[in-house]
Amino acid sequence: MEIIDITEENVEAYVDLLGEDMTENMGRTFYRGLAVQAEGNTTPDALMIWELINSEKTDKDTESAIRFLQIREEEAGQELFDAYRERIASVQVKRSNFVIPAKKGALERTMLKQAGFGVKLMEGDLIVVKVGEFEKLPLMKVRKDSPNIISAGDVAVRQFRKGIWRCIEAGFTGICEDLSYLPMNWFEPTVSCFSAQGEDINGFLLFHKHPSGALSLQLMAALGKEYQQTLVGMMRHSIIAMEENYAPETRVLLDRHNQASLQLSEKLFPRGFGKPMYMGHREENEA
Repeated sequence: MEIIDITEENVEAYVDLLGEDMTENMGRTFYRGLAVQAEGNTTPDALMIWELINSEKTDKDTESAIRFLQIREEEAGQELFDAYRERIASVQVKRSNFVIPAKKGALERTMLKQAGFGVKLMEGDLIVVKVGEFEKLPLMKVRKDSPNIISAGDVAVRQFRKGIWRCIEAGFTGICEDLSYLPMNWFEPTVSCFSAQGEDINGFLLFHKHPSGALSLQLMAALGKEYQQTLVGMMRHSIIAMEENYAPETRVLLDRHNQASLQLSEKLFPRGFGKPMYMGHREENEA
């Protein structure tokens, strides 16, 4: 078996298995990947993509989040997990987490258990909403835009970077572990927006447009005493922009990654359910 580290340079060879959206992530700072395949074969028998979490934070242990896992053959799966343990040991990962779709995870689930992971069937954090559904939200009964809300395409790079650092210092990074590294053009400019007080940005609602065409919410943050009104104003602005620039069937991905985003999604979309997923973790004390 041949073990291959997946990088930005060779990831295109695996796009048929990973999909366009996951392939795109291999150019990001904290994403890593491995493929295990027989000598001479171009199709891997085992494939994993993971993201390093907290790797640059001195007050938190480094973790790994397995974002993609596909195993076609048991021996290859064993070699994949052995190679994975070596890779994460080199960066002192203390805990590995995973989330994989339940409907496709039979062998993967078995091998995760064999590798020492706890495995539970749970509702996934990701919910999918169509652009056409937003018009029914209570906040859209008023469609007047706030004067302090600015589309991302109208903000200077210097002002954007300054606002991003304010968010990071306040502990807001959304689902972007690499927020400080992402260029401004990573975020879709027409539906992403900011709230400004003078020259300072005090609110972000940032979306990314995936190669598949889906929009995903990357960061939702507001600073100051009136943060709730700021959030409502930004959401209204972004929804109007989506309606004007995207088809009603366009998918919008909302990741309920923390308590605040969970509460917000339950308030806005009480009937929104995530797909069944296998989730679990393994302590990496020996790593």
